[in-house]
Amino acid sequence: MVLINTCMKLQDIHAHLDRKGAYNTTQKEVFCDWLVRDCPLQLEAGLTLMPKKVFYKYVPAYKGVKKNIIFRHLTKQELEKATNNFLETLSRLVYKNGYKRFGLKIKGIYVIEGNGINRDFHSHLAFEKPKGMQWNELARLVKKALEMNGEFEIINPSYDYKKLNDAYRYKLDIVDDGWVNYITKELGSKKVHNVHFYQ
Repeated sequence: MVLINTCMKLQDIHAHLDRKGAYNTTQKEVFCDWLVRDCPLQLEAGLTLMPKKVFYKYVPAYKGVKKNIIFRHLTKQELEKATNNFLETLSRLVYKNGYKRFGLKIKGIYVIEGNGINRDFHSHLAFEKPKGMQWNELARLVKKALEMNGEFEIINPSYDYKKLNDAYRYKLDIVDDGWVNYITKELGSKKVHNVHFYQ
C-alpha cells in the first residue's frame, strides 16, 4: 500500500492516481456499476424480446414464387414504441386496478440492440419484480402480455426438438451484474444514451 504524502501538490496526487488506474473507468463501466449497486430500482428480472416483422409491400407473382408479400424488420424507433407498449401491457396485467387508479407501473430499463442491417434490432429489459409475486406467476404474465401486445415473437419458427434449440423467442432471466454487462455490451464506452428508463 502506498501512502500519499500530505505535502504533495494536487497535480502530483492526480498523476499518482492516474498511474494507479483510477481514471481508466469508462462511462459505461460506471453506469453498469451504478445499475448493479446504487440504482434506486431493484432490478431483478431480465427479459429479451425479438420483434415480429411487419408488412412492407406486395410484389407481382413471378416464377415459382407463391407468396407475393414482403415483410420488413422494425426500425429502432418502432421497436422503442413497441417495447414501451409491452411494458404498459405488463403493468396493466400485474397491477390491475392499481395501474388505472394509482398509476402503478413496472419500473426498469431497456436497451435496443442490433444495427438493422446484419443484426436485427431487439430489446433487452431489466425491471423490478413486483413484491410478493412468484417467478412462475411473473413468467405467466409476461407470456400473456406478449400475446396481448402482438408485436413480439413468442414461438421460435426454427425450433427443432431434435436439435434442442430454444422453443421460444423471448427469455426471462434473473438479473445480476453479468446480465447488466450483457445487455450493455453494445453501448460505446463513452455513450450510454441508448439506455431507456421506464417508470
